[in-house]
Parts: sequence; C-alpha cells; structure tokens
Amino acid sequence: MNFKEFTEEIKIALKEKLNRDDICIYSETALKNNHTLLPGLLIEAAGSNIMYTIPLKEYYEELKEGVSIQKIAAEMAHFYQSIDSYEIAQLGNFDQLREKVIYRIVNQEKNQVFLRSVPYMPYLDLAITFHVLIDNNASGCAALTISNRHLKYWGIDSSELYPLAHANTKRLFPSVINPFVDLIRFPEIMNENEPFRSFLSTLKILSNRNQSYGASCILYNNVLADLGKELQHNFYLLPYTVDEFLILPENQKYPRKFLMEIVESVLNDAAEKEQFLSSHPYYYR
Repeated sequence: MNFKEFTEEIKIALKEKLNRDDICIYSETALKNNHTLLPGLLIEAAGSNIMYTIPLKEYYEELKEGVSIQKIAAEMAHFYQSIDSYEIAQLGNFDQLREKVIYRIVNQEKNQVFLRSVPYMPYLDLAITFHVLIDNNASGCAALTISNRHLKYWGIDSSELYPLAHANTKRLFPSVINPFVDLIRFPEIMNENEPFRSFLSTLKILSNRNQSYGASCILYNNVLADLGKELQHNFYLLPYTVDEFLILPENQKYPRKFLMEIVESVLNDAAEKEQFLSSHPYYYR
C-alpha cells in the first residue's frame, strides 16, 4: 500500500473509531521547521476553535512493519481522545495561558514563509517563536504554535509574549550542561589517540532537561556568562540542532585553524532538515 492509499484508508478508519458526527477529518500537509512539509490528518470538531493535526509518517512506518490499519486507527483515536479537554478549553482564555507561554529558536532564513503567520523576535540570524505548552511528561511535550490569528482572537499584542515566555521556559525547561563524551553514540571513538580524546573531553552540550528545543537555553539569564566563568575561556557555540548547542572552549592548546575545521565538520554533520538550526558557529567572550 503506498502512502496516498494509506492516507485515504486511515481517514476512513479513524472516522469510524472516533464515531462522532461532529468531527471532520482532512488530509493536510503541515509546514514545520525549516520549511519541512509533513503530511498529516487534520481533525476538526464542530463548534470548536481548535483543530488538531496528527502526523502520518510514523504511523505509515508501523503499517510497513505489519501493523493493521484498524490497530493504527485505534492508536490515533486514543491519542486524540487523550488530549485533556480542560486544557483545550483553556486556549480560548489567554489569562489562563500566561504561565504556559514558552519560546523556541529556529533558523530565520529557512523559515521565512512560516514566520509570516506568527509573532516572532529576530535574534542574531535566528528567530524566537512563541508557543503554548499543552502537555509535558516523560513521553515528550506537546505545544501549540502561537499565530497572528491567536493574537487577534485573544486581543493581545505580541510584545506581551517574550517576558512571559522568558520566565516560563527557564522554569519549565531548566538548562543542563553535559560532557560531550557522555552522549557519544560510538564509544570506540574514545579509543583514538590521546590528543583527540583530550580534545573531546573539552566539549560540552548545552540543552534543557527534556532535550527538546534546548538550543533556546542560550537566551536564559546568565547561562552563557556562568559557563564562561566555569570554563575560564571564551568559547564557540556550535548550533548542532534546534535541541542543543555544542560548547567548544577556545584554548591556546589547539590552533584556531584546527578548531575551525572541527566546527565545519560538526556543522556539516549536524542535523536533519527539520532539526537544522544554523550553519555557522557563534563566539562568546
């Protein structure tokens, strides 16, 4: 079964599983980070201002692994029904959302189309976007992107978003800094020669506790300043993905040319299209 056939069949099966006359299900291609287009199903309930999109890519992979259409439809129905109706109802009242407004950072150039429809703040060559946190648990976090349409509906100005998001994101997603070697997927790389092992031991990773859009931690008060004090060096911030920055101390032990070769290698290997943040390092001193 090809993807188009799967989309049509799963729409019918999901409609049957939900068994609600007030729900319409449409095929939709969602515009995600870095102009990545992801096919999904848009579920709209009559009388509701909220529309929910379920991405189809992972479910299609399940089908190819032998999972039946009916079982996949049941999973999707359960996922949709598990959304807390109280939380969804709150989206109509901005006063109830103030402590749930968060921010993320994305590449500005690669998101020009997306940024036309949302409030954002330029930051270097990046863009700070704003979201409402719907759920945050061990399985991950779900967030609604705040659009210009939401601002109009709530009757608020975009200038209100950053102070709220700045306080909330740091509180809800505390920053963490880990040694890079702790996250190396291939331990054999540490069997390289001593100078290389020594170099790797200087690298750190800055993210948040969830490791989701953790690159925004560079916006937190004093995070970079405190890191500079700890390292006792100026340092490079390598935008590995939207989820994290690699921290590379500037050390006289390693020539600048060598460091720049490492930077180029890291950024060339950095991220899938949707996770890409930037193609060049930032320097902090």
